[in-house]
Amino acid sequence: MPLFSSALLHASSEATPQQPLLQHPEPSGHLLLQGEMVNYLLQRARRRSVGMRITDQGLGVTAPGWLALPQVEAILQRKGAWIVGKLRAHHPSHPDRQQTVLQWQDGMLLPYLGGHIPLRLTVPDSARPRSSPAACLLPGEPPVLAVPLPVGSDPAWVSRSVQRWFREQALEHFTQRIACFAPILGVRCQSLQLSSARTRWGSASARGVIRLHWGLLHFAPELVDYVVVHELCHLREMNHSVRFWQLVESILPDYRRLRQQLKAVRLPVWQ
Repeated sequence: MPLFSSALLHASSEATPQQPLLQHPEPSGHLLLQGEMVNYLLQRARRRSVGMRITDQGLGVTAPGWLALPQVEAILQRKGAWIVGKLRAHHPSHPDRQQTVLQWQDGMLLPYLGGHIPLRLTVPDSARPRSSPAACLLPGEPPVLAVPLPVGSDPAWVSRSVQRWFREQALEHFTQRIACFAPILGVRCQSLQLSSARTRWGSASARGVIRLHWGLLHFAPELVDYVVVHELCHLREMNHSVRFWQLVESILPDYRRLRQQLKAVRLPVWQ
């Protein structure tokens, strides 16, 4: 099977325009893989091999500075089936990528730690507030998230009220889980911060700062624990080496299953 250079593919795409499988926001090149036009972001780094990472933004490629572009694209061609399969799985139209849009109204079910909490608007129509007061959880079977706003309130007000409560709960839950796992790993989290990053669930710095996406609280507790343990392990191993994964496995023996589940979940859309 012949290999395609960027110049030839640019010429053919001009003759027959084709929409990329996933439109990368900052592409540096494109090529034809498995009959699909794929654009990619190429970054150079001090490394021995070519790395590929596929996110919702598209294909990112990291290659050694000494490796010529035709050689990089030859490697992409050999990995074409894998790349196209992953890109299709990340496409918004893929069934597994469909997101739930949260409807901010009385009686809605809010995804929370793998289950759902019913939401109730609890203020009479005659007492309309001028701002978005904080929601609170009322005990019961099931518990109810009470939002002190009247039925029919602006959904943006309801969303802000619930999000304030949700972020507070996320910070509290993450703090508790870090306190559980950090002593076992012999590490210390110097600072915990909530994140709204688009492409990662968490991060850890050499200074001991851990950032966790507040939306993780939508998912089952075991998935939250996986992300917490993952980032805590980075405080000992700032890489994804064999030693790093052995450390994760020492705390979560079934981390591979959790890792795959986390790749499959989607955050609901807050509006």
